[in-house]
Amino acid sequence: MLGLKQVHHIAIIATDYAVSKAFYCDILGFTLAKRSLSRSARLVERGFGA
Repeated sequence: MLGLKQVHHIAIIATDYAVSKAFYCDILGFTLAKRSLSRSARLVERGFGA
């Protein structure tokens, strides 16, 4: 057991956005805090942990 108290952020590169979002939000219970496009036109979403 790691004994983590907090995680600041995690970057994940996914090939299927819908499947990845469903996993993190529906299964792990994370909530989406912000969705935006970065300067490189990649989708960026920020969320909070469960």
